[in-house]
Amino acid sequence: MNIAKLTRLLYINPLILEEKFRSREVRGRIAPPFIVRLDGVGFGKALKGFKEPRDQRVHEALVNATLQIVERYNLIGAYVVSDEVNLIVYPQAPYNGREEKITSIFSGILSSRVSMILNRQLFFDARIIVLYDLAEAIEYILYRARIGLGNYIGSKARRLGLWVEKRPRIHEQLKDLEAKGIRINNIPEWELVGSSITWTTIWVEKVNPRTKEKIKVKRRRIQVATGPWMLIETLNKAVQVAL
Repeated sequence: MNIAKLTRLLYINPLILEEKFRSREVRGRIAPPFIVRLDGVGFGKALKGFKEPRDQRVHEALVNATLQIVERYNLIGAYVVSDEVNLIVYPQAPYNGREEKITSIFSGILSSRVSMILNRQLFFDARIIVLYDLAEAIEYILYRARIGLGNYIGSKARRLGLWVEKRPRIHEQLKDLEAKGIRINNIPEWELVGSSITWTTIWVEKVNPRTKEKIKVKRRRIQVATGPWMLIETLNKAVQVAL
């Protein structure tokens, strides 16, 4: 994983952002932008036999199911890390912004699709986090990436018997893992901080049915990339357009 990107996450304080965004969880009718966060329920037990702490098959199943939601509801993007999916609802909210329909239907789609792919009975709970503007989505995604990274490091450490009583700061945790031969730079980025899903615009060559001439037309395509960075770039561009 790129050191500059890793450093950006290491200096984020998840405790402060946890308090900030937890206070935004709401019920009722809401307007975009907002986040729908879906978390796996009891995945440790339900996925017994899969690689721990993170299995590529599980991650790919989550990404596959999330792609369908992003495409079906034309969301600006999503971020998948560990057993959680963060959907950014913008520019329009489905079901007229009705919280109960959005959370129940999104969790239902994700649960059924991932269960089918992995051949396990899996469930996701769902909550909505209000954003005051689209720029806050960037901060939120970085916050979840930092949580995902910290959970991965902690899981690795527990398996090595480190920090039985109290976990040190994350920089010290990394040093302790390196002393045990585990180097973050050698671990795939998706395993550490997940994947992003967004839209991109491409040019496609077509033939004009009347003139038979070759022409180029714009088409939107959904894309996946490791880490939160592609999604953050997309959000940055959307924020600039909105200003």
